[in-house]
Amino acid sequence: MEATNSGKAGILSGQKLQDANQNHAPCLYTKSPEVRVGLPDFNPDRLKTARALADKAVKMQKIFSIQGPYPVIRAALRARGWIEQHMHGSKLQVQQQQHQSSGSKSSSKDADDHNSEDVEKEQDPNRLHSFLSRLVRNEMVYFYWTNRRDAINTNILQKQQIINHFTKAGSFTTKVGLCLNLRNLHWFDAANPDTFFPRCYTLAAQDEKHAFIEDYRRTACTSLLKYVVKRDQNIQGKGISHNPQDVQVQRKQNKHRSKPLVPSQMITTALKVCQEYLESLEHRDIDKTLETPQTLTQEQWAQFISSYYLVAHGGAQIERSEPLVSSCEAMLQSLEKVSPQLGIDGTQNIWIIKPGAKSRGRGIKCAKRLDQILRMVAIDPALIKESKWVVQKYIEQPLLVHGTKFDVRQWFLVTDWNPLTVWFYKKCYLRFSTQPYSLDTLD
Repeated sequence: MEATNSGKAGILSGQKLQDANQNHAPCLYTKSPEVRVGLPDFNPDRLKTARALADKAVKMQKIFSIQGPYPVIRAALRARGWIEQHMHGSKLQVQQQQHQSSGSKSSSKDADDHNSEDVEKEQDPNRLHSFLSRLVRNEMVYFYWTNRRDAINTNILQKQQIINHFTKAGSFTTKVGLCLNLRNLHWFDAANPDTFFPRCYTLAAQDEKHAFIEDYRRTACTSLLKYVVKRDQNIQGKGISHNPQDVQVQRKQNKHRSKPLVPSQMITTALKVCQEYLESLEHRDIDKTLETPQTLTQEQWAQFISSYYLVAHGGAQIERSEPLVSSCEAMLQSLEKVSPQLGIDGTQNIWIIKPGAKSRGRGIKCAKRLDQILRMVAIDPALIKESKWVVQKYIEQPLLVHGTKFDVRQWFLVTDWNPLTVWFYKKCYLRFSTQPYSLDTLD
């Protein structure tokens, strides 16, 4: 049978079939074992150019493989002289067997996803890239791009082969990893994480849990001082007098409103706790020992937190708080010099609870009561044991645009660990919330 040349696929057989095999001519098998359909013919000059491009790519180790569509990545690599090796048929099956032998689980759906059918649907009118891919079909792939790290068995990769996923990257790609590494940052650098990362704790270890409880209690104290100062500023702004007779009238009005009153002693307690914290930040507590009694006992803390809930969350009034306003202002000014995150804390002591390795806000909740937070993360003991939860201070006073919260999305690429090399895109984009920011709801 003679080969046809009608502008479509031609039919080859006999000696011409053998010659096509020897010349690596691109072709497609039909159901009959004796004939196969060839790709459009290339003129000799184009064949020579294609082979030259393939030889150059092999010599410069520019053979890549993409599992999935990714047209932008594919086009960018091709523009830089890279040639794609399509993964079909037996090669993909061999790789899947290697994954299974190494203990990785895969499904037929994954295999279909990795079998780059979308690649064939790309616009390649002259089938040049398909022909180049066939020329390098037996060469080593030096760069793999995939959306799943476990799609490639990294254990069998050679030194010169790379993949677009770092192995064991949980130290910087998960919230738990970030939290733990920032906790140890002081051993490697003089940087203070509190200057750029909201306070964060994993509650799996007892020391982390105790540290979080101490932070919550201390933040309740500073929040109370802020509440007292803010309330006084509101009163001054409304022109309300502090005359004792007027104050008595206000108290009577409060009683008629059925709002509870709490003693001013809780402000004194908060000032005492903040003073102790200030001394620790300024390293003036070195003379204290383990035998030194705590500022408050467990029972006293429980009573203070209960009163704090009444004031900050329930709107209760504090008796005779006016004389203590100046002390609260002075303490907050002193703390602001040594506590970088004082400005982002509000008055409600809200914390955000996050699954340690999820994205897109899945499973995230906010809470402002200590018992509620501890109960939320203790629902599944297995998650606590595996450090799957982190508790982080919520930014109650964020930067807003027209009263709306937003995210800054800045893309980057890490290409090396030693020396650490990070590439940032010059442009970024913002994602705005659809609702005005309010602490009236913790949605």
